[in-house]
Amino acid sequence: MKVGILLITHGNIGQILLDSAIEILKVRPLPTRALATTSDSDPEQTLAAAKQALNELDSGAGTLVLTDLYGSTPSNIACKLRQRGQVRVVT
Repeated sequence: MKVGILLITHGNIGQILLDSAIEILKVRPLPTRALATTSDSDPEQTLAAAKQALNELDSGAGTLVLTDLYGSTPSNIACKLRQRGQVRVVT
């Protein structure tokens, strides 16, 4: 079992970081996914998408959720995910 990693960020920051890491490492060593929010995003829809991503990423070892700015919408969504078992948030 591997820990999953979910990046919830403004715009494409998370996807760009993930793509850069994969390019450098030449492999995706852990289950990862990036979820983007924008000023037009509905926080409830983003939360639902994040919950779905957690279900896909968690193989039993838990999930690490990374966000880009404490107190922002991505961070607040991530904090709501902590209620779901083995989820840790770093912002």
